[in-house]
Amino acid sequence: MHKHKHKHNFLLSLITVMTILASAEAKGERVQGNEGEMPRLVVNILIDQLRSDYLETFSPLYVEDGFQQLLRDGCYYRQAVYSVVPRDRAVGTATLATGATPANHGIVGERFLHRETLRPTVAVEDATVQGRGTTDRFSPASLLVTTLADELKLATGGHAYVVSIAPQATMAILSGGHAADQAVWIDDRNGQWVTSSYYGELPLWADLRNTRQSIDRRLAAGTWQPLQRNKPTVLLNGTTIKPFSHRMAGSGRFGAFKTSAMVNDEMAAAVADVLNNTALGADGTPDLLNVALYAGTYNGRTPAVSALELQDTYVRLDRALSTIIQSAEAKAGKGRVLFTLAGTGTFDREQTDDERLRLPGGVFDMRRAVSLLNIYLANLYGKGNYIDATFGTEIFFNRRRISEQRIDFGELQRRAADFLLDLSGVKTVYTGRELLTGASNQASSAAQAAYFPQRSGDVIIVLRPGWRSIGADGQTSAPVTAARTDFPLIFYGCGIARRQIGTPVCVEYLAPTVSKALRIRAPSGCAHSPLF
Repeated sequence: MHKHKHKHNFLLSLITVMTILASAEAKGERVQGNEGEMPRLVVNILIDQLRSDYLETFSPLYVEDGFQQLLRDGCYYRQAVYSVVPRDRAVGTATLATGATPANHGIVGERFLHRETLRPTVAVEDATVQGRGTTDRFSPASLLVTTLADELKLATGGHAYVVSIAPQATMAILSGGHAADQAVWIDDRNGQWVTSSYYGELPLWADLRNTRQSIDRRLAAGTWQPLQRNKPTVLLNGTTIKPFSHRMAGSGRFGAFKTSAMVNDEMAAAVADVLNNTALGADGTPDLLNVALYAGTYNGRTPAVSALELQDTYVRLDRALSTIIQSAEAKAGKGRVLFTLAGTGTFDREQTDDERLRLPGGVFDMRRAVSLLNIYLANLYGKGNYIDATFGTEIFFNRRRISEQRIDFGELQRRAADFLLDLSGVKTVYTGRELLTGASNQASSAAQAAYFPQRSGDVIIVLRPGWRSIGADGQTSAPVTAARTDFPLIFYGCGIARRQIGTPVCVEYLAPTVSKALRIRAPSGCAHSPLF
């Protein structure tokens, strides 16, 4: 379906229902409010795998108007947390954009198992649209509540301009939501900036970058080397490491590029192009720009073996932030831009698979566990196949067979959970029935917030720290860890008071806080109050 049908139907239905409650109210507040405090442009910066400890470790290498400026002059929450587990990049993006958890917004992972087809589905997959510059067919159709961007479009009668750009499709689309004017990302196969027919044609700025500043030509012509080759290094392990040089080639070169420091250079340049070639920040109606950056390790390596690459990633990330801040303030005016910065809450694996270290843990084979469970259930309820599929450590039961045999589904789930608890490596097991009816402890409350019955398993296995799982596809997961890794939440600009706060803060509060600054309603799935 064409972009205009998607977007116009969505906007018209929302505006028809909510004009009096949202649009008129927002306009009235805009007239009465202090115009000097109203952001002309909001720039939400989401950094994949950003960590507070690394942010501070590499601080001697930063320029004055990047991270240093945000930490010095912004409202800096040192310990941001997500109230939901498990989480990944898609869950983090959707949660930040909506102020809700997967139990409400429906995004339970970058991929989830489609119950009707039993086929793994990308969170933004949509067969009704076409790719623009890509074979991927993506849209925000699976996101079941409004985003901050949607509410801004609604409150301004569609006049606000919204752009979301990211290396990854899920981050661009889920942050932009249903009503964004542009959602653009870098394709994994051809390395070009692409979009979906849901948002119309590929924007001119992206088309020009593809032709004049091709990522593919840049990778073919050079290598990734440290930006600060002649300066002392500030490494995590205190050792001396020779400068690296990585040439990205072959079919996986664009995926590698997205995990290198070079992707932040590209994102900063793209932001400058967006601001120079769109209406963002050009008038009195507030606009929104969502930008995703990268702070993880290179190509799936652990920090222990890619410490210098990680350092260069933070150095270039800092300079990308400086460029983004300067570009946005040059367009909308200094003091008229509200910046937010947060992490996805996901982190690369730190534990190696080196058996010589004799670290505690093990491997949990889902295929063996499911086979044993099915034998157990067959002994209880009669011969047959009671399990349809697995995804990760989630088990999906054959509900049709269970219904035909008139088996109590809640009882079957409990018995299955009791059986699985006796297997090595299992810490706890949640059933869908338990998660839907409520939980009493903190861990199960987080699991409950992550559970969406149409996209989550009937039984969810939680492994002990140090254990890895082998799925039905033969893929091995990263070792489980219960350790908390902090990342920051920062507000800067447009009248934000300077302060540092050490107490933990939940990232779901970002959307209602920005909504209040814009004098608009918070997203439809958000039940939180603004932070200030």
